[in-house]
Amino acid sequence: MDQDNTLWIRPYLEPGEQILWLGKPETLHLLAAQDVFLIPFSLLWFGFAVFWEITVFRMGTPWFFPLFGAFFVMIGLYLTVGRFLWKAYVLRHTLYAITDRKTLIRHGNHVEALQKYECPPLSVTHYRDGTGTIHFSTPSSMLFRRSLSPNLREWHMLHGVSQPERLLRLLQNDAGIYM
Repeated sequence: MDQDNTLWIRPYLEPGEQILWLGKPETLHLLAAQDVFLIPFSLLWFGFAVFWEITVFRMGTPWFFPLFGAFFVMIGLYLTVGRFLWKAYVLRHTLYAITDRKTLIRHGNHVEALQKYECPPLSVTHYRDGTGTIHFSTPSSMLFRRSLSPNLREWHMLHGVSQPERLLRLLQNDAGIYM
């Protein structure tokens, strides 16, 4: 981590608190479990919206109908492509810190502090490339509450981190300093 990426944590440290690990997403895993349902749905939505637009243009309907359809085409674009672009953007601007008292997750200018004993890690998702995601809330609850809008600022996770098992042990124990 370079010096600029470590300065952000200082205002959030309490006296005597030690930084155990600093990091960021190593890989961007853009697909999630809910995409098994969302990708076909988004393709159907987008396909129907485009069909609507082509039909109303060919029929020469009043201006309101193409305008109405354009709204649904934009939603379809977001569902098929935009949500993945947004997730990649947010993850590229995400930083993590683990201290001996809490876990800090920074997305842009928004920082969330998860107190160590109030919000312990619940599960780890492993990826083929050796990275993983440590979840502080259940992935199934995220499926239903945030399926259409990947608002990662509300997701309590360390996404795409290398050596997730080591970080999980670090979150569960106070031993060791890793950077």
